[in-house]
Amino acid sequence: MLAPLPTAHNENFRETLSCFATGVCVVSIDGPEKVGVTINSLVSVSLEPLLVLFCLGKDTKTHEHFLKSVQQNGQWGISMLAQGQENISNRFTHWNPDLWDQTPLLPQSGAPLLAGCAAYLKGVFDSTFNGGDHTIFLCRVTQCLAIPEVPPLIYTQRHYRALAPSAHSI
Repeated sequence: MLAPLPTAHNENFRETLSCFATGVCVVSIDGPEKVGVTINSLVSVSLEPLLVLFCLGKDTKTHEHFLKSVQQNGQWGISMLAQGQENISNRFTHWNPDLWDQTPLLPQSGAPLLAGCAAYLKGVFDSTFNGGDHTIFLCRVTQCLAIPEVPPLIYTQRHYRALAPSAHSI
């Protein structure tokens, strides 16, 4: 029998949510300066219109650069990282204007997309919302591409993971 659930606080809340497996993405903007940041908060919101959302912590230097670029250029790109791209995920967790020099990109215009990923989204920002210590970005999707043969990078319990093949499908 499960004991009564303890009262939520920062530490056990983080520990509990770390059990939820997520994909890992880099969201980018091409403005006066290219800005990119690793996220694992991508959520599909709507099919009509096509909407996604993601969240960025307000206490990071990247947040400041990201908001500035959003105001100047409303276009964004999301690269859904593939297994083996852990180093890219780690590089984009902290602000560094030189990140792009060491990152292979797809040859296309607008917000940069990283090469070798499992899937891609592009679009325009719709609105932002206050979400406590995060900003919530609601975004309209205008372009997307899935590459099903490329397995996604997974993050859970504070570690990168690989998907195991399953004989069952939904």
